[in-house]
Amino acid sequence: MAGTPSTVDWRAEGKVTKVKNQGKCGSCWAFSATASIESAHAIKTGELADLSEQELLDCDTGSGGCVSGYINTAFSTAERLGLMQYSQYPYHGVKGASCKATTQATAVTVTGYKNVKSQDQAQFKAAIAQGPLSV
Repeated sequence: MAGTPSTVDWRAEGKVTKVKNQGKCGSCWAFSATASIESAHAIKTGELADLSEQELLDCDTGSGGCVSGYINTAFSTAERLGLMQYSQYPYHGVKGASCKATTQATAVTVTGYKNVKSQDQAQFKAAIAQGPLSV
């Protein structure tokens, strides 16, 4: 695509949070979703937030917690609830009994997301030029 940079390193731009550890919980889907939301928020506002993966584990009813999950339902959950800061809803690496999200403590809101078409290199390059992706 015209105007798409040949390389981009969002780490060098300060738009990616530190590497996190999911422990023995199979919550990679939640970590992937929060990481791309954190980066999108940083690109938009200049503020790099550390968001709660545990909120997605507890509140995403379309995913299986530590067993498995889906990035699209994580994004839908974040769109519906917003996401709280990690410090307010820390990660325990187990699915909680109930969702403890509160709109008063929402740090970041999500207003939409898009899927990149599989095997479409031009669409992938255009998307990654806008920010980190979840895969």
